[in-house]
Amino acid sequence: MDLQTVVVVMVHGPSCSGKTTLVAKIKEQLSRDVNCSSLHQDDFYHQDLGCIPQITIEEENCYNWDTLEAIDTQHLVSIFKAQMKSTEKKVIIVEGTLVASLKEIVEHTSIIIFLDAAKALCVRRRQQRTYLGTPDSPNYFIQHAYATSEHAKEELLSEIANEKRSQFILTLVVGDMGVSHHDYCRVIAAIKERYWPQ
Repeated sequence: MDLQTVVVVMVHGPSCSGKTTLVAKIKEQLSRDVNCSSLHQDDFYHQDLGCIPQITIEEENCYNWDTLEAIDTQHLVSIFKAQMKSTEKKVIIVEGTLVASLKEIVEHTSIIIFLDAAKALCVRRRQQRTYLGTPDSPNYFIQHAYATSEHAKEELLSEIANEKRSQFILTLVVGDMGVSHHDYCRVIAAIKERYWPQ
């Protein structure tokens, strides 16, 4: 396997599946050996609610956070491309519910991590959150958000299969305590294999 100067890792999963927690643990471990940065989809939502599309679910109007229109994708991709220009060994981790739909990032990604979290677990976690100060509709996540993230995952897997791409894919099952230590170690090993000489 050719060693890479910049290794891009994508962490994709539904809302409240533990993406941010996993990325923080990966960064803490890798930063001991290599420059490691992260880009979080949540940091690129449009701050003006007028820019967030709405969707009707069971006759209730909800802000649709689970569409690329709600995200400043141009800003996200521009920062990503700037970080890709690094001449030193570097790991870039991009995480979010829709990052699998960002082709400008996917095409540079070496490792794709899918978090497999049960809908019931995500619902329990989601109930504790607000988005730009707006309470979440009880039906929005169950009927729309979770399915949208899963659809983005399936589309990416189909593209990878059809184009016979060589991206390394890990699917991690998320339990009540998050990703297991064993799976976390698998992630670290897969990343190190791509930048660290054996």
